[in-house]
Amino acid sequence: MVIFIYERIALNCRTVVNCVKEVAKDYPHVKFCTIEATSVGLSKHFKISGVPAILTYKGGELLASFVRITETLGDDFYPSDLESFLIENQVLVSIVERTSFSLGFKIISSFSDG
Repeated sequence: MVIFIYERIALNCRTVVNCVKEVAKDYPHVKFCTIEATSVGLSKHFKISGVPAILTYKGGELLASFVRITETLGDDFYPSDLESFLIENQVLVSIVERTSFSLGFKIISSFSDG
């Protein structure tokens, strides 16, 4: 489960919510949730300096948390940037890897045109 914590009045949080909706379309096997910090009673300090944030859980156990992800992604980013961030931080498995695993083989290395 991937939980995005946002604050409605924060402009950079709007970008995250829109990106989450797009990324979730490509990962139907992953449960994505968005939670407004105000509605769950988080501290004023967190609502100002901690959002947008990501919490990831598996089997009820917290695997990772990323506070103020816009410090990494910037204030203006695209769904592909968020997806790459989640893959790099081992929250999501890339579509290429999922396809490879479902076909019964594993990618050992990848090459790019340099």
